Amino acid sequence: MTSAPESAPDVLAYALAERRAADHSEANVFLAAATWADQHTADTLARARADWDEKAMPLAGEGTPEVAEFCIAEFAAVLGLTTHAGRALIGDALETRHRLPKVWHRVTTGTLQVWRARQIAHLTYGLPPDGATYVDDHVAAFAHRIGYAALQRLLEEARIRFIAGYEPQGGPIRPDGRKVTIKLGQMSTNGTADIFGELGYADACDLEQALARRASHLAAEGAIGEGLPLDARRALALGEMARDDLTLNLTTGERSPRTGVELKVHVNADDLTTNPTGAPNTSGLARVEGTGGNGAFITLDTLRTWLQRPDAKISMRTVIDTTATIRVDQWEIPDRLRHQITERDGTCRFPHCNHPASTSDIDHITPYDAGPDGSGGPPGQTASDNLAPCCRTHHRLKTHAGWSYSMLDPGHYLWRSPNGHRFLVTPHGTRIL
Repeated sequence: MTSAPESAPDVLAYALAERRAADHSEANVFLAAATWADQHTADTLARARADWDEKAMPLAGEGTPEVAEFCIAEFAAVLGLTTHAGRALIGDALETRHRLPKVWHRVTTGTLQVWRARQIAHLTYGLPPDGATYVDDHVAAFAHRIGYAALQRLLEEARIRFIAGYEPQGGPIRPDGRKVTIKLGQMSTNGTADIFGELGYADACDLEQALARRASHLAAEGAIGEGLPLDARRALALGEMARDDLTLNLTTGERSPRTGVELKVHVNADDLTTNPTGAPNTSGLARVEGTGGNGAFITLDTLRTWLQRPDAKISMRTVIDTTATIRVDQWEIPDRLRHQITERDGTCRFPHCNHPASTSDIDHITPYDAGPDGSGGPPGQTASDNLAPCCRTHHRLKTHAGWSYSMLDPGHYLWRSPNGHRFLVTPHGTRIL
């Protein structure tokens, strides 16, 4: 239906019924994941695919059956998942069914939501079989309401009991948790990236003093942080401190010129011009390479801020025409053709895959024909309309696992799975047909 009932009691009844139906469907998918694994065990791999470069993979904890690796992608694709997410789903189903049978029983009888079972299963992978049984015995009756902290405590108890030589985290000496993580692959449209970490207390005190000192300096008239709020100046200060450190020879203490950071930004030249009113155009976006998947998008205001930095060095390059057809009479792919394919497609073109094209293989959609003597087949086989980026995992699937695809238009691909499911992959994503 397209709308919920109007009366309050009917809305509640409707929502409850839909929630129960959704939980039932999720349980059925979870069961299907385990059944799919049963149909693609290491034994079936040995019988049917001994001549292929395919391996049996352990997807869950000790004692669960290994699964033929090539089957994972098809199951994931029909569910609209990445291959990685599909691997996790099948692994959690096997972990629950084989090592947490009481939790599995609750899922299959409709008394436990799948997401709660998966939360438990994911944490028990590293336990020996008797440790997983211990968790199953103690958590099954309360799995529908146990909190994550209580679950972690139970897992810690199981590790202490069943893993030889395990040192508990709650002992007198806490494991070293110091770290600094910078999310370079997740740039915001304002050109910022998240950073978080844990420092030693003395280091944290020194960093706080250094940030406060430099942030105050950046607030001075004419400074880069003039007029900005304190938090923004502290962020600028950290960047300035990093750049100063990069010029320092850590052995001799001498300083050298700054090397800077190279960013490749793609923008429509018309977007950088003014609009008819004479004001800067602010409606477009620019794409920054190397920030995950198809790149990150930033606003034109952010790009203008970068370009106006006094230390910015700008090199303008005309982007290769991604609609042109380039052909060469060789199996090897020249750089200009590789660059065109990478720019055109952005990511691996397998259904739901977001692996960057820049680090993917460039695949001949119709396999290259080297001729009867291997000296070369028909001319022009290596061409824009016969090439697409495929990450190594999905390149192997296309070559060895019965997947096939064709290019409908530049950037638009029709894939067919071994069992006949079809997927339309476009610059806007994947659609199951």
